[in-house]
Amino acid sequence: MINTVLGTIKNNELGLTLCHEHFVVDFGGADTPTHYNREEIIATTLPFLSYLKELGCNTIVDATPNGLGRNIDLLVEASSKSGINFITCTGGWDGLQFDGKYIPSTIKNMSTEEIVDFWSNEFFNGINGTSVKPGFIKIALGDSGFLTDFQLRILLAAIETSLKTNLPIHCHCESSKVIEEISHMLEKENFPLNKFVWLHCDIEKNTRLIKKLAQEGMWVSFDYTLARANDFTWYIEMINSMNESGLIGRLLISQDHCIYDLDEKICKKSMDWVFKDLMLLLKDSGFSQEILDKIFIKNPSIVFNI
Repeated sequence: MINTVLGTIKNNELGLTLCHEHFVVDFGGADTPTHYNREEIIATTLPFLSYLKELGCNTIVDATPNGLGRNIDLLVEASSKSGINFITCTGGWDGLQFDGKYIPSTIKNMSTEEIVDFWSNEFFNGINGTSVKPGFIKIALGDSGFLTDFQLRILLAAIETSLKTNLPIHCHCESSKVIEEISHMLEKENFPLNKFVWLHCDIEKNTRLIKKLAQEGMWVSFDYTLARANDFTWYIEMINSMNESGLIGRLLISQDHCIYDLDEKICKKSMDWVFKDLMLLLKDSGFSQEILDKIFIKNPSIVFNI
């Protein structure tokens, strides 16, 4: 079973999936009122979503938690009108150097147990009084090279929420040092690594660590520099190495793009890059359709299965 904003679907209904994108992001801050022009956003994005659907996209994972601009009504309408599955999340984003700017103050003042209750309630009873339930837990930690006390609380809350709900944890982390620390904490908490996704592991391109954690069961996601790269040599070699090592079943690929830019009021056309460029590049490099289907269809259906 997989949670989408329109309800649960079966694993085989997920289809080709972009595992880490953002429909709309609001960078005003978690405690600043969000002003979305819903009609304008839907009118602007619907032709583009239909275009993505024609290219083969069946599901978009919206990795935008509460505080960063998550808008359930907007996601429901976009999914209903486009025919694309949208998966939303619970959790909290404290990435880069923003020091809690995108975590609502109500969450920051909670204990670990209270955060667990809050996030779990979204899963068991729906988000903001709706019937929509999250499909994963999104957190962002350690971009300064260490875990703050608050980020440690967020991580522990995510672990406990996952154990309570079976939701996977998707963790934005740009630091190899921190992800190693996190992996040790997961082991200490007896947390199954196959329920944890290391997002943006392609930023530092720490080949040894990526393969080590994948071998231990963690999911690794190429979703940032891949879509912004001019030279794809490392990616081709790394995907091939993971395939030869039997680790292709631990790989996710996406783009981490925002579909609708609130400032420019346009759609990010570069979101078709996976379908128009990357898949052709991988095929030209000798990867079979079976491998592509595993990366873009089979693996996501495993990750989001609860």
